[in-house]
Amino acid sequence: MTSRHAKAFLGFAIGGFFLYLAVRHASAADIVRILGSAKAGWLAIAVLVYWLELGARVIRWHALLSQTGRTVALRNASSAFIIGYAANNVLPAKLGELVRVDLISRMSDIPRLASLGTVVVERIFDILLILLMAGISIGMLVLPDTIDLARLRGGMMVLGAFTALLLIMCMYFGRNGISKRWKLGGAMHARLGNLVGGIQILANPKQCGRIFVYSVMIWVLNGVAMWLIVFALGVSLSLLQTLLLMGIVGLAAVLPAPPAGLGVLQYAFALVFELLRKPGAIGLVASAAVQVALLGSVTLVGAFLFFAIIVPVSAKKYELDG
Repeated sequence: MTSRHAKAFLGFAIGGFFLYLAVRHASAADIVRILGSAKAGWLAIAVLVYWLELGARVIRWHALLSQTGRTVALRNASSAFIIGYAANNVLPAKLGELVRVDLISRMSDIPRLASLGTVVVERIFDILLILLMAGISIGMLVLPDTIDLARLRGGMMVLGAFTALLLIMCMYFGRNGISKRWKLGGAMHARLGNLVGGIQILANPKQCGRIFVYSVMIWVLNGVAMWLIVFALGVSLSLLQTLLLMGIVGLAAVLPAPPAGLGVLQYAFALVFELLRKPGAIGLVASAAVQVALLGSVTLVGAFLFFAIIVPVSAKKYELDG
């Protein structure tokens, strides 16, 4: 079994386990009733806000790519990003991230490892903000002291420690580079140098501040989209409750999972609504609405871009090579 197959198997196993946990106490009648009461207009607005979030994510990634010293057209960054995000919804274990890394390297002169480094920086900023949102909401809301909540706190501590260690390492190598005293060989030294090129922005406080501002904008828009999805189902969340939803769903998104986070997303939503003492069926329907309306829209657009742009270019290149 290859590592890719192992990741896919792990993703489906995790998703299946969490899907079982999410639906085991669900009532089909409640789900049908909530679906029937959903307000399509608010769902449409949620999709619009979600695309504003995606636009902010593209701008942030383009800013990170520009810091590698290569010139990358915003158009190419947008196409690669959307196609990669779409791939995340049809491939398991977040393999769509590797798709966009490969695409932007084909569409520009940026090395793959440098592009991968920018994705690492994205994840560091996102995880830190997710942990902040989850920590604030769990600390300030009066929540039932359940086993799931205790496990969540433990997972947050582990993830926070790992992310802090990763951030320190990236800042060190971003500032100092790869020492020539390390006897790695020319090819390996060059590869690691490309990777450092993607994370070197972490050694620049001013540019880090800029990426942080972009990241806050992204998560504000994400919160509005999540609030609208739930509001469309007849539930109005407070600010702290919305932060809890964003934090737990964001933490769930870190896990390797089946396409579109199937199972993991359902469990995260169900857990939030259980902690808020609201019907779990609303969480299940809300998670499905996110997958169909939000993730489904980017999947359709990404598929169009792939077949309209990437496939013709690849076919033309094949003809020229032939």
